Amino acid sequence: MKVMGSALRHLVGALSLGIGMAAVAQTAPAASGASVAVTELRCDEVWFEPKPIPVAPVGVAVPTQGVVVRVLLEYQDVDGLPSVTVIFNSDAPAFAETALKAASAQRIRCVRPGPGPIRFMQEIRFIGGDAPKVDPGRVIGIRTSPAAKDCLRSADGGPLPPWDEMWGGMQTGSNVNKQAFSERSRGIVIVALTFRSPDLAPEAKVLFRRGDARLEESALEYVANHRWKCMTAGDRPVETAQTFRYRGYREADAPPTKGTLQQFLGIVDKLTEQKVRFDFTTMGCPFTFRFTYQQHFLPNKVVEVGGSDLNRKDFVDWLGRITVKPGLNSDNKLVDRDFEVSVPCLVLDLT
Repeated sequence: MKVMGSALRHLVGALSLGIGMAAVAQTAPAASGASVAVTELRCDEVWFEPKPIPVAPVGVAVPTQGVVVRVLLEYQDVDGLPSVTVIFNSDAPAFAETALKAASAQRIRCVRPGPGPIRFMQEIRFIGGDAPKVDPGRVIGIRTSPAAKDCLRSADGGPLPPWDEMWGGMQTGSNVNKQAFSERSRGIVIVALTFRSPDLAPEAKVLFRRGDARLEESALEYVANHRWKCMTAGDRPVETAQTFRYRGYREADAPPTKGTLQQFLGIVDKLTEQKVRFDFTTMGCPFTFRFTYQQHFLPNKVVEVGGSDLNRKDFVDWLGRITVKPGLNSDNKLVDRDFEVSVPCLVLDLT
């Protein structure tokens, strides 16, 4: 099944009921600061040279439906050639061999060395027809930044105190009174952090707040104790963001709003201008993802239910960038709202 842009236009507004449910859904624990996004600072742009364009293997016909080959490129040395592994091939081995040969010749440029290998994924499509052609696809970076849990420490060098414990202890403090878990104290705070030294508190900026101003004050007080230990003097700054959710302990968690892919696409802003193509039949379909809306403050959070699949990398990255129709998000009411979306076995083609 192939979903085209013209058909998708008729899906606008399909989630109107779901949006109403999402506006009141409360899915987070009583208080949580576990959501930390890390921006990898390597280079403003990554490019490869040479850029060999593979050709269809000699003597092998390209089927009408085409062939998809995805490869994983791993560079141990920014000046060296990559080791390349085929992670998906939808047809004969000859197509994988052709893709391997082309990808193996690519040298990476404009990437600063860092700990561990530098990894990328590339999708190469062999397109059938009277005049077969090859689309080499773009090369997608796979983040290799150290995990926040391994780098974030407290000022004394120990682990950070659990946020829920600290929040509970602050309910009679200067920022939050003993009515901390009342209705008025529910909310969310998103804080951007810039670390310039392993021994200095981060520069903190509140990107978004919903709820009482005291919630913002308590979040800033908490992050002032953060230190990023995975850096040395002279390193480039590390930029992170942390999301704090405040919920009353007596409030029962509610599940995310559930819907189909078609319904979900109906709320995406300027969908027909996206110019993307995703073949879910090559991504272990059917599958489900959980989506937390965070635009325009952070990339959206996407979690693949049942475990991640590298073949979905481009699709997951796209989900992180999309925005919803402005009319559905007045006053940023959808920020931090959760959706669970089921993806069938079809091709989404908006090109």
